[in-house]
Amino acid sequence: MPHFNGTSLPPATVRLLDEMRAINYGHIESLSVRDGVPVFEPVTRIIEDVKLAADNDPRPMTWRDDYEIKPQVAKLLRRLDQMRDGVILLLEVQHGLPFRMRIERRKI
Repeated sequence: MPHFNGTSLPPATVRLLDEMRAINYGHIESLSVRDGVPVFEPVTRIIEDVKLAADNDPRPMTWRDDYEIKPQVAKLLRRLDQMRDGVILLLEVQHGLPFRMRIERRKI
């Protein structure tokens, strides 16, 4: 499994990973991607699912530390890089990790 240090990632990518960790369960809507990097403007929505009979606390680790990334995160980072420019219409998050996404590619 690859390792990364959060300081080697663009700040917006670290923010995306932190947002996923913080919501734990939910989804992110209308997240623009420019040059393979998430852009949290102008209309990105972060929706948290709150399970009333479960622990909803954010995942305890921080992405800024040296961390062995999970396969889902590695795949998301590769996909952002391949995508280059577009919009993630929906990024579903489970257990603080990316689970599924629906993307719109922009053709120039």
